[in-house]
Amino acid sequence: MNSRFFSSVAGVLSLVAGTLSAGDYMYPVPIQYSSMEIPFFYNVASFISPYERIVQLADESRWKIAESDVRDVLSWRQGDFVVLSPNNQWFSDYPYCLTNQSNRSTVRVNPLSGPLYDSPYTHHISGLDHNTPSKKIVYLDATSCWVISEEDYSIINNWEVNDTIIIGVNDSWFTRYDTILIDVETNTCVKARRM
Repeated sequence: MNSRFFSSVAGVLSLVAGTLSAGDYMYPVPIQYSSMEIPFFYNVASFISPYERIVQLADESRWKIAESDVRDVLSWRQGDFVVLSPNNQWFSDYPYCLTNQSNRSTVRVNPLSGPLYDSPYTHHISGLDHNTPSKKIVYLDATSCWVISEEDYSIINNWEVNDTIIIGVNDSWFTRYDTILIDVETNTCVKARRM
């Protein structure tokens, strides 16, 4: 897996709402959204290719769609908001799901390639607090602070400052940790909540 991966939305965003095409290539046409309008865990589908089974997000990360889910993505459009979450199906080859917030359809996905490292939509670890016995904290982009679920403490021991982090939704029942953080470099995921 590529070591550069996804992002959520921050600041004033230049997100893709359409494309210009030239031959077989499609180029994004940006529009502006204010971060006040968008939850931090949303991303935007900037390119969708059912034939190649690929969804590309605004940060330019690409996700491979499960073959049996391709029909569901036919109604997706550039500019649709999508949310990343864990795939809770046992024995699946696809560890994540993308849910389109416009039509509520969900597809199972694998990370195919990561985002641009310096994309404005990509998050990076700016600090780690491993020393507090009662809680472990991850700081992202020097602007947000995340408490890690106790059951995932051992996972973040391998995380480092400047690792790329993907933010998604933890849709599990009965949990205080409503978010997932995926470290692209270690290909690990933890449950977290924003402080």
